[in-house]
This record gives sequence, C-alpha cells and structure tokens, in this order.
Amino acid sequence: MTKTVSMAAAKSDLSALASRACAGERFLLVRRGRPVAALVAPGDVEALELAARATSFLEALEAFRHKYGDELPAAALEAPRTPGRRVV
Repeated sequence: MTKTVSMAAAKSDLSALASRACAGERFLLVRRGRPVAALVAPGDVEALELAARATSFLEALEAFRHKYGDELPAAALEAPRTPGRRVV
C-alpha cells in the first residue's frame, strides 16, 4: 500500500523514508495535496523501466514476472475472442 507524505515531512525525514522504501514501502510525495513524486525501492524502478520499454502487454507481464516471480500463465490473461458484428 502506498502512503502519502507531504513534501515538508519528506524533507525532514528523507533518510528514514529512504530506508523504509528500500525495505519495500512506497511513498507518494504531495505538495498542496497534489502528487509530485514517488519514493520506491530500486527494484520497483527497474521493473517499471522494463515494463515501459516493453512493446506489448505480454512483454510487460514478463518484465514483472522477472522481478516478482509471478507464476500466472499468460494464457489465463488472454480474453476470449468473439466474432465481431457483420457490417452490411
């Protein structure tokens, strides 16, 4: 679960927040109630970068599997195809 932290609080507790992020917590940094940045573990950034470079959903899924070890088969994610409407 992502925790919301004000920029002022983040500024004063950056070292502690960084340690907690490295341990797996995620923080959304906000200024005047608006999100401005996120503080996450380095492994999360790597997974996001791999997913961003992926050219398809299945490549993105494989990037997350590589990071998180998800064993969900790709076939389970495919939507059943139905014939479309006939155009007259």
